[in-house]
Amino acid sequence: MRAPAAVGRDAELAQVDLFLAQMRAASCALSLEGDAGIGKTTLWQEAIDRAGGAGVLVLACRPAAAEAKLSFSGLSDMLAAVREPDFAALPDLQRNALEVALLRAAPEGPALDARVVATALLTLVRELAGQRPVLLALDDAQWLDGPTMGVVTFAIRRLDSEPVGVLCASRPRAAGIGLLDSVEGERVRRVRVGPLGLGALGEVIADRLGRSLPRPVLARIAQASRGNPFYALEVARLVSDDAGAADARLPVPDDVRTLAESRVSKLPTTTQRALLRAAVLADPTTRAIDAAPLAAAEARGIVRIDERGRIAFVHPLFAAAISASASAAQRRAAHRAAAEQVADPEQRARHLAYSADRADRAVAGELDAAAELAASRGAPDAAAELLELALERTPARDDDLRAERLLRAAGLQLDAGGAGRAAELLAQLLDATTSDRVRAHGLRLRAT
Repeated sequence: MRAPAAVGRDAELAQVDLFLAQMRAASCALSLEGDAGIGKTTLWQEAIDRAGGAGVLVLACRPAAAEAKLSFSGLSDMLAAVREPDFAALPDLQRNALEVALLRAAPEGPALDARVVATALLTLVRELAGQRPVLLALDDAQWLDGPTMGVVTFAIRRLDSEPVGVLCASRPRAAGIGLLDSVEGERVRRVRVGPLGLGALGEVIADRLGRSLPRPVLARIAQASRGNPFYALEVARLVSDDAGAADARLPVPDDVRTLAESRVSKLPTTTQRALLRAAVLADPTTRAIDAAPLAAAEARGIVRIDERGRIAFVHPLFAAAISASASAAQRRAAHRAAAEQVADPEQRARHLAYSADRADRAVAGELDAAAELAASRGAPDAAAELLELALERTPARDDDLRAERLLRAAGLQLDAGGAGRAAELLAQLLDATTSDRVRAHGLRLRAT
């Protein structure tokens, strides 16, 4: 029996079933595209549940905004379901590349080539598909980190007759949709997830709130929300909280994020602070954040805390709302606290960068070291971005250090295919430096 959250989606679910049948014969893709809050994740979850129930191996990841710039965080999530013997069966070079990229092994020797990581992923997926069909499932693909985007795109482009499906959910015109640009013609289905009808919205609201609303009120909510289920639920909750709202003008702000901010703003201050710390962490847990202040947010359906203590926002809009409503000083404090709790050098360096409001030599040094680590893992795009953050935190008087970092950032951008950005960085370098050695290296890179 279909879950109440999937009501009103018969046409979309029919496309899901066609896709799941097609992927057993040859590689293909399904793109679920729609506005924030429209229900893409509900369909995405239903699709992977149906796939798993049919014996398909599901390799899934649900990146969040806080992870968008962390090297291979998406790949790490996707491959969490892969057994160790399957990794061990890879050729030594490829296995080592994946282990370094996933932080399972320390990098040794020269920086890892991202193509080796990508080839290792392709080999692994093909080997897994030889055992049973495989589904690569990415929700909120617009938040997928660049290094993962690169290697997954590489693999997708080269899949053909293998029983591998790619399920991608993202917002319209989002970067994540580009993942499927290399999938040709009938091998990709693009489904625009639209608004729900009045009856379906009524079922969703009744399921979530535990009671039905009068039809006239429901009709006004449906009109105000334009059929967006997240929006409709938020309005319905406001109506339920305010007995007079059903007979007055509906309390509907101008957009969905404002509505989410309104609900978050009614929580206790201690709860809002805990939510902000959860919003800035890539993998928030109750080990890092006291669960007691989050009880109010969990009761109001803003976060979920599972049995292992992992904290997840019910919808990314709540994380965006809590970050947007916080002051710059509050966000810096949250990042400062996060930096003290995370062990990963790249995450720590980023949190330190976001916690500083001025140049800081020590913070710049940590960012520089994190860039070296990212480059060694085969993520030159992430390394370049870390170096540019280091440049922002490098004191102006450190001319030689700034020049060296500009030069390295330009080289990394070139390695990552960002020739335009590399040229911009080299122009800054050649305008600023007086060192003959650095200028010579800069001119060589520009010629390249």
